[in-house]
Amino acid sequence: MAAGDQMGSSSQTEDLRSRLEFLESRVAALEAALQAGTTVETASAASAPAPVPAKASAEAPMASVSSVAERTPVAPLAEAQACLAALFALALLPEAIDAEGEDQRFAEFLELIHSERRGTPILDTSLRQYGWRQLRRNAKIYLRDPADPSSFDIARRDPSELLPAHERVKLFVKAATRMPAPITLRRDSACGGSFRVEATSL
Repeated sequence: MAAGDQMGSSSQTEDLRSRLEFLESRVAALEAALQAGTTVETASAASAPAPVPAKASAEAPMASVSSVAERTPVAPLAEAQACLAALFALALLPEAIDAEGEDQRFAEFLELIHSERRGTPILDTSLRQYGWRQLRRNAKIYLRDPADPSSFDIARRDPSELLPAHERVKLFVKAATRMPAPITLRRDSACGGSFRVEATSL
């Protein structure tokens, strides 16, 4: 690989990592908002994250329904979408140069999976062979900007109005080459009640 290509790949990796770190901080702020009963805006101000990467602005995890999320006092939909954006951010990272690096990325992917859907050899092997590999292969078809993990659009959701009392939400993510694909997120008591991926067809 030419030196210029290596530098470009390294720069892209660092950019995606910084976006992922931002998305993780956003998820943490949204979780704090849910627990404290504050608004998303209040939580964002309180967390005061470092300067946001250009394509990961404070509104980015809200995707196409940011205005709805901003009017929602506790914004569970924004939290669910932030989890989905973090999932895409991981999937967009270039393949690691060694098996250990790929193992680390898969371990980070598992952190976004509901605790009842991972943690055994059978579950983790299935997630790696199907869920993780398929997401890595297909992630860009769900994004308007292939470099921006928050640039997805939700075709519909069930329930149509996500309230703080809801434990589960199914999002149908628009795709460039197929019908909208479903992903189900459920609150995980092992993760402080945060949304985690229960099932996905992405």
